[in-house]
Amino acid sequence: MRQFFSWVSLSTLKLKIMKIRKNYPLFDETTFKIGGPAEFFVEVFTRSQLEEAVVEAEKQNIKKTILGGGSNVLIPSEGIKGLVIKLRDGQIEFLSPEDGLIRVDAGVSLPMLSSFCLQHGLTGIEWAMGVPGTLGGAVYGNAGAFGQWISEIVQEVEVLKNGERLVLESDEINFSYRQSTFKEEDLTILSASLELPEDNFEKIKERVDHYLLHRNNSHPMDKDSAGSVFKNPETKIKTPDLIEKYPLLEEFNEKGVIPAGYLIEMSGMKGSKRGGAAVSNKHANFIVNENEATSEDVKGLIEEVQEKVKRIFGIDLEREIRYL
Repeated sequence: MRQFFSWVSLSTLKLKIMKIRKNYPLFDETTFKIGGPAEFFVEVFTRSQLEEAVVEAEKQNIKKTILGGGSNVLIPSEGIKGLVIKLRDGQIEFLSPEDGLIRVDAGVSLPMLSSFCLQHGLTGIEWAMGVPGTLGGAVYGNAGAFGQWISEIVQEVEVLKNGERLVLESDEINFSYRQSTFKEEDLTILSASLELPEDNFEKIKERVDHYLLHRNNSHPMDKDSAGSVFKNPETKIKTPDLIEKYPLLEEFNEKGVIPAGYLIEMSGMKGSKRGGAAVSNKHANFIVNENEATSEDVKGLIEEVQEKVKRIFGIDLEREIRYL
């Protein structure tokens, strides 16, 4: 690690000094408010800083973990070895105003992006208002809501691979439900180019307000959580006894997707607790940190939910939350 600290103390970037912290507490860097310290921690504010941190970590064979908004992740109680790179802010710029083409840095928050598009009369990202994530994390996991997905507006993604910048066209990226190429390959997302059509400000604002109201009414926004815990299973249940007992399954069978929250609630796990963690009484696909929950509490509760749903419905719930 001596060589690493030599880089830390001497390397400066154009806008910020790369200040490295040791044994930095991470719980406040996540929406779950759970987790131990980072062995080493650095904040980056630009694409160049992100590139510098990643390249140097890779040169020195130091494990790197990139942390965006801190949602959709669970950090272990013992913390994270190596270097945690925290994305702070970023830039949004027009590439082609007449085409609604913008470039967005990976560290730009989704609410900031939604606000920018609202101000400039661009539609297609209203669903992201109120989502505590970053553009990089959204592209990484193909985030979406209300039947819309980030992949629908992505044109290109600028990435770092083995120290070199590359640009991937949208058709080169294996986007699917909550999935992308970036979960399969060691690529660092630097920025993405998005194409959004124009629309009337008032219409966009109306949709933004509608989505925010829905979130406030149906999600536990007043509790610390990491967002949806499980993916919605893309399957059908044909067992007559189950359909008779749970008639909504017929409707879900027609769509080919069953809400994970429904399965969890019908399995009787809504409100269940383990240590300081609890399955939300407001939305069963959320686990909330009620009383200084540990990562072990959350993992144990996730396993209990999976086992119960499997036993009743024969479905294996797949985690959406990543264990770091």
